[in-house]
Amino acid sequence: LLGLGLNIIVGYSGQLVLGYVAFFATGAYTFALLTAPEPHGIGMALWLAVLLAVLVSTLTGLLLGLPILNLRGDYLAIVTLGFGEIVRILIKSDLLTDITNGPKGVTSVGQPTLFGNVFTDINYMHLLTILVLVGLFVAKRLRDSRTGRSWIAIREDQTVAQATGINTYRSKILALLLGAAFAGLAGALFASRNQFTGPEDFTLMVSVNVLCIV
Repeated sequence: LLGLGLNIIVGYSGQLVLGYVAFFATGAYTFALLTAPEPHGIGMALWLAVLLAVLVSTLTGLLLGLPILNLRGDYLAIVTLGFGEIVRILIKSDLLTDITNGPKGVTSVGQPTLFGNVFTDINYMHLLTILVLVGLFVAKRLRDSRTGRSWIAIREDQTVAQATGINTYRSKILALLLGAAFAGLAGALFASRNQFTGPEDFTLMVSVNVLCIV
């Protein structure tokens, strides 16, 4: 799922984002904090928590993208890499322990149920397989759409794409938002499957590994 999301940003629109793990962490922590008994004890319904995790990750993508997406190439890569590290340091910080549980992470994260039974490994495998297939379908439809052709034009030559009337800034923002939404969904499922999420799950190597998938 992370690979499909980053492929929209890097593969289709050609924006080299090295801090993709930040959206993954945002989704995982949002889901964990909404469903775990500690530190807040919110106990939100799981599927609503998944939806909010995707929404918060998408908003994070918007907040990151608005000021920086006029950058290109190495500059964009360095800024997003820094953003990913900032998120990891913040969730690990003692100053935010009351909100994120600090270095200890969040335990007893909520799990979905099927006919009254908690999901097994096989249930998770089936769910993830379905979501990856849906993600592949959505990504293909996007690629073949007018929006997808705009992304590919920007990837090949942004200056020429702009000259032909494509709103490059809006197209790049849309790619980042969709990629962030995929990461938020993956993060929520990751936290639920492990029943735990902590700062060390979201190192730079996660972004590097996903980029290798792309």
